Amino acid sequence: QAIGRPIEGVRALVLGAGGTGRAAAWALQDAGAEVSVHNRTVERAVKLAEDLHVAVAFETHGGADFPLIVNTTAVGMDSQIGETQVLEALGIELTKLSKGTTIVDFVYRDGGSPLTNAARDAGFAVIDGAELLARQGALSFEIWFGRPAPLQAAPLVWLFPGRGPLGATPPPHRLLRAAGARPGCHGGSARRSAARSCRRPRGLPRPLRRVRRARSRSRSVR
Repeated sequence: QAIGRPIEGVRALVLGAGGTGRAAAWALQDAGAEVSVHNRTVERAVKLAEDLHVAVAFETHGGADFPLIVNTTAVGMDSQIGETQVLEALGIELTKLSKGTTIVDFVYRDGGSPLTNAARDAGFAVIDGAELLARQGALSFEIWFGRPAPLQAAPLVWLFPGRGPLGATPPPHRLLRAAGARPGCHGGSARRSAARSCRRPRGLPRPLRRVRRARSRSRSVR
């Protein structure tokens, strides 16, 4: 969804073979992309490739052979590491990439990650972790409330004030009301008595807990 175009038959390079890398590789393959996985520990990349029936990229070659590059590693989370160091650590050389290359970075930081900032400055299409996180929350919202989340109304200001069109972080209940959710179905001590009919089965997480955790994580990253 975040990429916004068909990727069937597109060669995609997934950097990282952890849980996020596995999820990204599966989703890309499911969408029809030709996926290759690169990881610092080769054995992990091989294991993931065997499990998902994708290829292993033992060398990145600067990313030259891949119109779609997805970073699922933590490289770039450290604010002390600059753009040049991040590109070197990931094995990406922007001068070798084709003009239509899209770079996706699961790292999210206020102001953008070093990878996405460098790629954007070089003229490439980029998708950062904040947008991915927002869309993940939107999918959870749709599952719980049975209606689309209003991403167009406030896509990223929830996570990083000033990044979106509203210029300030809206309270959670406003987003829920904008989507037509029933008042009282999203927690809050003042509404608990009125929310008895909205309670979900015990043991399942509430949607807003995920959003609040996401906002807390974004603050810790900053």
